[in-house]
Amino acid sequence: MLPRIVFVLACSVVLYSQNAAQKTSDKDAAQQKARAVIERSIEAMGGDAFRQVREMQSKGNYYIFKDGQTAGIAKYLDFTRLPDKSRNQLGEGKNKEVTIFDLSANKGWHMEGKSAIKEAKPEEVKQFRQTVRHAIENLLRGRLSEPGMTFFYYTPDEISGKGDVEAVEMIDSENDTVSIYFDVKTHLPTRLEYVAIDPRGNKHKEATEFYVWLAIQGIMTPMRFDNYSDGQLASQIFVKEMIYNPKPPIPDSYFAQPVAEK
Repeated sequence: MLPRIVFVLACSVVLYSQNAAQKTSDKDAAQQKARAVIERSIEAMGGDAFRQVREMQSKGNYYIFKDGQTAGIAKYLDFTRLPDKSRNQLGEGKNKEVTIFDLSANKGWHMEGKSAIKEAKPEEVKQFRQTVRHAIENLLRGRLSEPGMTFFYYTPDEISGKGDVEAVEMIDSENDTVSIYFDVKTHLPTRLEYVAIDPRGNKHKEATEFYVWLAIQGIMTPMRFDNYSDGQLASQIFVKEMIYNPKPPIPDSYFAQPVAEK
């Protein structure tokens, strides 16, 4: 017969192994539940039509807020090539401001009017890269299969004050966390949250809420975006027109260093 102490230790090892196995099983189940919520949302947004989007062209109105009041409004025109190229224009004619980023080249440019062109600062490129990493267009496409990405699921009962929604938390290999909330009835995203770090190293809680969903080219599309920073409304985007995978495709020159207009 085993000495008592050896018997107790042996039992402890067995119990520890069983608990560890149970925790692993629970973690796997939570991951599977979270992935199922995301896949259900992707299907609600168009399934393969959503997955196959590579370029987006949109226009509408952009509002800036300060201290709860409208501080500016401009028409916008945006061209995006997923996952990392963007050309955004605010205003028109002589007053237009164009911002271009090509993160594959780690470059960006600003153009004011027709001739004032300057290269984006390294910290601006870094800030835009941070924005792209947290964009729902990328999170629900390429980043889902990113190595090291883990998922956690939260039931409606676990989400305080959010109404009839469930949530998925995505944590990447660098421990960067994004939370996405989904309507339990429509399965469409309602809100996205993450923590951004500004050039001074300060952390800010960023959030985007999605409204007014319409079917465009078989893809459910939010036509209004409310953007918050540290709990304060920072900007609103009202989409007037959206084109997915435009034909002809967006020219490569749109994402290259701009040339002064004559």
